[in-house]
Amino acid sequence: MGCLKGCAGFFVGAMIIGLLSNAFGKDGLGQIIVAIVLLSALAIAIFVVYQKRKFTNERKFNPVNLLRDVLFGTKLPEDIAAKAASSSLLAYDDAFKWRVVRSENYAQNFQTILQEYEGRDGDVFENFQAQLVCEPANTLYPNAIAVTWGGLIIGYMAKLETPSLFAYIMNMGGMAQVRGRLTFGVTENTNAVRLDIAMPFSLAQNS
Repeated sequence: MGCLKGCAGFFVGAMIIGLLSNAFGKDGLGQIIVAIVLLSALAIAIFVVYQKRKFTNERKFNPVNLLRDVLFGTKLPEDIAAKAASSSLLAYDDAFKWRVVRSENYAQNFQTILQEYEGRDGDVFENFQAQLVCEPANTLYPNAIAVTWGGLIIGYMAKLETPSLFAYIMNMGGMAQVRGRLTFGVTENTNAVRLDIAMPFSLAQNS
């Protein structure tokens, strides 16, 4: 398709050059100048279109590019959430020792999840699959990693535990899935999340 557009642009340019050449009569220098100007303009236009398409494709196919300028609210943008849901699963060791903090800021999201799964306050969801999404645009919390479930943010990884994990996940495209344990405390906003991530970091088998 791009080739066809390029050819069409070339022929249109050639036709314009021909018409202007006739207007200049037999002035050979004038014809050459017009041809150079028009072909230069055409080349610039093709280059701009190519660069725009290249940027769009890079943003589309490289998840990291989706994250660079995005600050998260209480949920992920739809395109980021969709990619996170299909990201690779990190290896686990059944220890659930990784802490998730600031969950109290997302009380409504816990209530939404509890309602969707028709659970009860106090229920414990074992081995649910959470999505970790790096937030490089977050200047207040360097190495910020949002913990999400179905696009809803349910907390962030604790600061002291994030630098090495952040670097590892960014090398994977800025997103990964992990096993988690969620204890609902909706009434008193005491929801708690622990994650199961083995060290050294690696991908789960068949991930």
